[in-house]
Amino acid sequence: MKYIVIGLVAVALLGCQTTVPAPAPTPDTHSVVAPSADVPSDVAEFSGVWTGSWDVAGGPPLDANLTVQTVSATGHVTALYAVGDSARDQFSAHSTPVSGDITGNTLTLDPFKNGAQASYTMMPDGSLQGRYERSGQTAHGTFLKQEAAPQTVQPAPTAYAAPQGPEPSCRFRWRIVAPGTQDVVEGSMRVKANQPCRTRHIGRVGRRWTYHSVAITRPPNNGLLLTAGRMGIRFVPNPGFTGTDTADITVTLKRAGSGELVPTIVRTSIQVE
Repeated sequence: MKYIVIGLVAVALLGCQTTVPAPAPTPDTHSVVAPSADVPSDVAEFSGVWTGSWDVAGGPPLDANLTVQTVSATGHVTALYAVGDSARDQFSAHSTPVSGDITGNTLTLDPFKNGAQASYTMMPDGSLQGRYERSGQTAHGTFLKQEAAPQTVQPAPTAYAAPQGPEPSCRFRWRIVAPGTQDVVEGSMRVKANQPCRTRHIGRVGRRWTYHSVAITRPPNNGLLLTAGRMGIRFVPNPGFTGTDTADITVTLKRAGSGELVPTIVRTSIQVE
C-alpha cells in the first residue's frame, strides 16, 4: 500500500481507491496581476491560472490548480494552490496561499506545512510539468494555462511623497519567541488603500536583546516598502491596489553583553483594504 499526501491535510491515498475526487476550488482569474514591463518574458509566462491533475499510483487522478497571481522581475511569485476532494476518502477540497521562486524554467514553491515540496517546469509546448514530493513518494501532473480575465497592471508610485499633516500609522505585528534560533518568523501589516503609512517602531523584544537594524530584503509587488528612521518602516501602496501582498523584512537584534548580531527574516503579509 502506497501513501502520498497531495493536499495540505494529513490524508492517505489508498491503493484501492475507486471514487473520483471532486474538482479543486475554482481559481479566481481576477486575482492575477499582469507582470510589469521589467519582468523577463521567460519569467512572465508563468503568470496566470494553471489547471491539471496529479497522477497518483493506485488511484484516479486528483484535480488541482495553481493560480500564479504575481511575478516579480527577480522570479519571486505569489500564488494560490488548490486541490480537489473525495468524501469517501476524506479529502477536503481546499486552497492556500503559497509563494515560490523561478529558477531557469522551473517554479519551485516554498515547502508546504506538511513538509511536501512542489515544483512546476515549463515545457516547450507551453504546459507545466508538475512534481509533488513528500515522505519519499512522488506524484506527477501536467498543467495547462487557462484563459484569464483581462489583466491590468497596477500603476506603481515612483517615489514617496510625504503627506500634509500627520502621517497615518501602519499596524505591523510580528513575534519572535527565541532570538538566535528562529531564522524566519511570520508578520502582518494592515493598511488603507491609496494611503501611505509608517510604523514609528517595529515592536519590542526581551531585556537581553536590543534592536540593531531593519532592512527590506524582499520588496512587495504592489507598492513601496521603505525603512523609516532607525527602526521604522513605511508602506506606500500602488494607486488603486487592494488585496494581499507579501514582503520580507530582516530585523537584526543585538545580544546584550556579547554584542552578537542575530538577523531574523519577518515574512510579512500586507493587507491593503
